[in-house]
Amino acid sequence: AALLMAVILVLAGNAPAQTRNDIKRAKELADSADKAFRQKEYRQAVDLYGQAIVIVPTNPYCHFWKGYAHYYLKEFDQAERSFVLALNQGFKPVEIYKVRWYIYYEQRNYDAAAADLLKALQLEPKNVVLLKGLGEIYLQQNTNAAALDTFQRALLITPKDGDIYYNIARAHAALGDWSKQAASADEALKKGTQMVGEAYYLLGDAQDKQKNFTGAIDSYQKAISANPSLYQAHRNLANIFQRQNKLSNAIDVLKKAIVLFPNDGNLYTDIS
Repeated sequence: AALLMAVILVLAGNAPAQTRNDIKRAKELADSADKAFRQKEYRQAVDLYGQAIVIVPTNPYCHFWKGYAHYYLKEFDQAERSFVLALNQGFKPVEIYKVRWYIYYEQRNYDAAAADLLKALQLEPKNVVLLKGLGEIYLQQNTNAAALDTFQRALLITPKDGDIYYNIARAHAALGDWSKQAASADEALKKGTQMVGEAYYLLGDAQDKQKNFTGAIDSYQKAISANPSLYQAHRNLANIFQRQNKLSNAIDVLKKAIVLFPNDGNLYTDIS
């Protein structure tokens, strides 16, 4: 609060129309907005920060936190405008980049998202969250070698992070390296990834492509057990059973899948 008051006083120094009472009122509104933000009352926070900005327009602190509240409300256009104002008025750039990249990601503006992440990483090169974000962007852009390199950089910082191994497996899958895909997915599971079903799916996919059908069946079954919404795991598992002429097994898998995905025509074609 003291820092906020100092910022407001400095920035208001060139605005003689603003009285000390105005500045005091702006601080009170910002303090109330901070409280609302902490309580996750983001609509109220937006309104209060906005009132403070009306009184003291050159207020990067309020512009930033107003943008952050818009971000949580998924009002990304408003958030982006607030962040631009905060950045232009001297708010700490890295804090803006850390949030704004995700807005661009949600808008599928991957070039802008990557640009913000790269700027942030210049300032915080060992920030694993930023590295994971950049790796994800590269996967979306199909620059898979860059994605792999980025995730491996993150792994050097947190070598026991199972989620990073999962993402490395995704990168190897995109690059068509099935052996490393399997090894990375297996390591992700050993390291306790949160993406259990997805990691088993990647393991099964790699085993399937390497003709390790026993391993693939087991992995696909575990993938479905952990996350039944993994559509392709059902179809791949049924396909293996069909190739092995275990038609009753294949039909059983597909019947269960149809319950989960009743409007998917491919499953009805498969079962026929």
